[in-house]
Amino acid sequence: MASHGDLEAQYGDREADVNISPFLRMLWDHGLIDCSTNPKDSRLATRIKVQNLVYLAQRRFGLEFRYSHSMYIYGPYSVGLANDYFSIRDICDTPSGGLECWAGGSAFLEFVKRHNDTKWLEIACTLIFTHDVDKVVRRDELLEYVHLIKNEFSAAYIAQVYDELIGGGMLAE
Repeated sequence: MASHGDLEAQYGDREADVNISPFLRMLWDHGLIDCSTNPKDSRLATRIKVQNLVYLAQRRFGLEFRYSHSMYIYGPYSVGLANDYFSIRDICDTPSGGLECWAGGSAFLEFVKRHNDTKWLEIACTLIFTHDVDKVVRRDELLEYVHLIKNEFSAAYIAQVYDELIGGGMLAE
């Protein structure tokens, strides 16, 4: 596993994604993240939620980010996103707005306000990642696979999240 210094050397010189600061400000303005305005002071649950909300916005609501993700302990994870997140000194330094051109913004906010639980987002984004990236698309196989890697969650809970994703148009059967 790469050390923090290795990761900083690899990602530290690049410019942050232009959408991350306004996206975080939008989350903050709508009460969707629970943190101080300095990301360095945020709890693990908030950092997990940010990773999953960015993934969801990127994969299902069409917000352009240049982040690539791999599967990690708490769902899809992007080293570049983590680096950008921690490079922000204060979320409120970014004025509100800035994502007006994002066609899926209203639908994203509506969906996430109904599903603003860190554990739910972890399972939902793991299901989406496994469906899209690993190409596991049959319901029974997808649920079995996700339960195998997320065995701290009940099979019934994973199935419930799956059904909510299907109902919300986030996954196709």
